[in-house]
Amino acid sequence: MADSSTNSTSQTQVQTPGQKHKDLTPEQRKERKAAYERMGLTRKDLKDLSPDDRKAKIKEAADKTVAELEQKKAAGSLTEQEQADLNYIKNSVLGHKRHKAAAAN
Repeated sequence: MADSSTNSTSQTQVQTPGQKHKDLTPEQRKERKAAYERMGLTRKDLKDLSPDDRKAKIKEAADKTVAELEQKKAAGSLTEQEQADLNYIKNSVLGHKRHKAAAAN
């Protein structure tokens, strides 16, 4: 079901599920693709999955990658690229607030 919201000029904006991903810039798409590849995911891995299964597979790969990078960070052997990957995955893939809430449980 589509969400609609109105702004102060009484114009209705409708955002369908998944639309936020279609609004990515080419640079954001490139960054997301690179992050998925660094997590070991390819387009082929995700192509034929249902949206829920795709989301679960991405989350599983992201959680595994975050755990590995956090270990490297604790050991003091995290590179700048790995730190950037860790930040991107936490903030963009997992969602920073959701990741912190899950870690607290």
